[in-house]
Amino acid sequence: MSMEKIYGFEPIIDKGCEVLILGSMPSVKSRENNFYYSNPTNRFWKIMSAIYGEDFEGMNYEQRAAALLRNKVALYDVYSSCEMKKAGSSLDSDIRKCEMNDIPRLTENTCIRKIFVTSKKAYKSFVKKFGAEFDRRGIEVVSLPSPSSANRKKFKTDQALIDEWKRLMK
Repeated sequence: MSMEKIYGFEPIIDKGCEVLILGSMPSVKSRENNFYYSNPTNRFWKIMSAIYGEDFEGMNYEQRAAALLRNKVALYDVYSSCEMKKAGSSLDSDIRKCEMNDIPRLTENTCIRKIFVTSKKAYKSFVKKFGAEFDRRGIEVVSLPSPSSANRKKFKTDQALIDEWKRLMK
């Protein structure tokens, strides 16, 4: 059985960012569009709209990136590459043989004070590899519920998920 090797995107970040949101790996739809959270069933941009009071959903990808930076939010993934157990899958449960992005180096010359990870699997990997480093630097790392439509069992409504993100991001 051959596994599909996939690669992540470049980070959206600048020196003024105070918050870093990390996913695991881009979905199939995101890879097709070459931009984060491109699957229309994913609730990430709806959540950003609710939290930051801007219409992220009505923006093109360049405008979304600019709006994130304007709100001092960086966006990246925990993994730089991985293999997918099933070709064409976007499920974290299919992620294998992960290479990690160098998040400590990425955040060195920024104002990042909080890191939010939107995948349980990626959060566990991140804390195992980098948790002590960020503890030393006084940067809080928080697990957020996935914005994926696959997470609709726990958060049946978009508002319930938005409320949970708002609570955890305070």
